[in-house]
Formats: sequence, C-alpha cells, structure tokens
Amino acid sequence: MSNKVEFFLCTFIKKDCEGTYFKNNDYYKGDLKKFFEGLYDIFDRKDTKKILSRNISGKNLVVSRFNKNQSEYISIPFGKLKKGVTFHMVDDTLQQLDTKLFEVTSMVFDTVKNIAIITKNRLGPNYTQIEEYLNSFIPNDFEYKIKIVPLLEDISIKNVGTPKYIKKVDLRLRLDDSTKKQYGTGLKSNKGQINSFVDYSTNQLNSTDISISFGFHYGKKEDSLDIECVKNLIEELELNEEIINQITLEYYNGEKKKTALYKNSSLIVDYYFDFRGEYLPSEYLLNNCEAAFQSEVMRYRPRMIEIKSNEKSISQVMGPLKLDWNPTESFED
Repeated sequence: MSNKVEFFLCTFIKKDCEGTYFKNNDYYKGDLKKFFEGLYDIFDRKDTKKILSRNISGKNLVVSRFNKNQSEYISIPFGKLKKGVTFHMVDDTLQQLDTKLFEVTSMVFDTVKNIAIITKNRLGPNYTQIEEYLNSFIPNDFEYKIKIVPLLEDISIKNVGTPKYIKKVDLRLRLDDSTKKQYGTGLKSNKGQINSFVDYSTNQLNSTDISISFGFHYGKKEDSLDIECVKNLIEELELNEEIINQITLEYYNGEKKKTALYKNSSLIVDYYFDFRGEYLPSEYLLNNCEAAFQSEVMRYRPRMIEIKSNEKSISQVMGPLKLDWNPTESFED
C-alpha cells in the first residue's frame, strides 16, 4: 500500500443501465448521505457481522465502523479477506494464526459534494468492488444503483504549453513487422536524428523495443532541457507516429512536479499524503482529507462539474437497506 489516494464522484445510474462507459446524462443525483447513515446504523445491531460480511464476485468483503468528525466528511474502511494460511512467530517457532486477516482500502466521502478519495492498495478492494459491495444493500424495489466514477484529467503533452522547467523526457518506441518493413523500403521520412537512430536500431540491431531517456538524474532545480528541442523531437516522432508506444514528459510550471503523456493521457486525479508508513489509517485520512480536496480541486473540478451539471433528479424514495444476505455467501458463519 502507498500514501496515494485517487478521486471519485459518487452518483447513481439506473439498474438496467449496462455497460462500462456511460454518458453524462446517464447519471442521477440521489441521497447518498442518507444511504451511508443507514449503513452506519447497522453497527448497532446484534447481527452486525453477518449483515456486513458479504461475498462479492468471489471476494469476501466487509466494512468497518465509520469514522466521523464535526465536518461533512466520513471515513469508511473496507476490508478484503486474505486468502491462505497466515503464520506468526511464537518462541522461535512459526505457528498458524487462527484468525481472519484483511487487506484494507479506505474511502473518505464528502457528504455535501458527493466526492470521495480512495486509498490505493493493490491487495485491498478496488473501487469497483466497493461499488458492488455498497449496491448489495440497495433495496430490490429501488430502480437505481450507486456508481463510483473516477475523476479524470487530461494530461496530454499537447496541453502543456510552455513549461518553466523540463526535467525529463522518456521515449518508448515499438516496431512491429509492418513498421520495420516501412523503414526497410525507405517509405519513412528521413528528417531528424531520432529517425536515423530508429532506422539503425531496426535494420542493424534488429530491435523491436527502444527506450530513450533524456534529463537530469542529479542537478539544480532550475536545470531544464531546451524546450524548443523537446518540441522538435516530438514533431520528428509524429512523422512516424505508428512507432510511438509512449512519450512521458516531467516538468515544472510552479513548485509541483507534473507529468504529461503523449498517448492514453486521461488519468485519475491523485494526491500523495506526506505520511511515513505502509498504511494510511482511516483516522489520519479523516483528519487530513481537507488538504487533498483543496490541493487538487483544479484538477478534478472540471470533470466533477461536467457530470453534476447533467445529473437528473431521482423522484423515487429509497426504502430501508437490504439487510438479508444468503448465509452460504457469508464468511462470518
């Protein structure tokens, strides 16, 4: 686990709305605060563990008691049951632990704006599993389900403008049989040293993957690659765009280092907490989440507004949460 969180918008879609990609007018504004209050009330029941422990797509998930403060935020830890046998050391001997262990992913939810930050833990439940877990509590007669939407930003190189400092450029090129043939028959443009290098790597070294990095491993903050040369480099490569796997640009426009990409440049907005440790505790997230929300607001706000401005109202009132769960699917029997 890292000290990284990612940003999401929590909204609703119709239960019969299938697929992976949704239009902005597919989303509905519902009372998520009331939903989480209903989920929180379950902790006061005697059969809490049986209700909250659920098998979601073959993964055993559970939610821990929420953390609240006087603000509009709630912190919710979600756990995924670890598979296999776990041991601990007792008097120089490894002994099996007779207990269940969980990998945890925590979410801090803003009950006013309906946005959330979720910790990045590859072993814990991911946001789609959290979404499915929450939807297992939606009443059968309610026509809508919760949708957790990643808040993306476009970090395309074409939108960078003129950065103050360019610290690093990484080129990853890939040549398949068709592009190799193109270089071999002289159909490519001969402009530029990079294309000559690719030609040599292809025909003399028989290489199919090429990685080149320019920049500063050590140096002063004001050290920068020549901006015009970097632009010319990208321009040369665009003459043979089919060979570009990815171009990554690291730069500064202010105090914060930023990254731009040539391809697949829509990424989830993220934030790194200045926290030493392998796990971001839910209490820490709750007490420090304001810094994350405020720091990255200009990055996630455009996509958030794009969705929220198109959300339609839900006229149907959600009834009591669905507490019954197939006992054979519970792992707290």
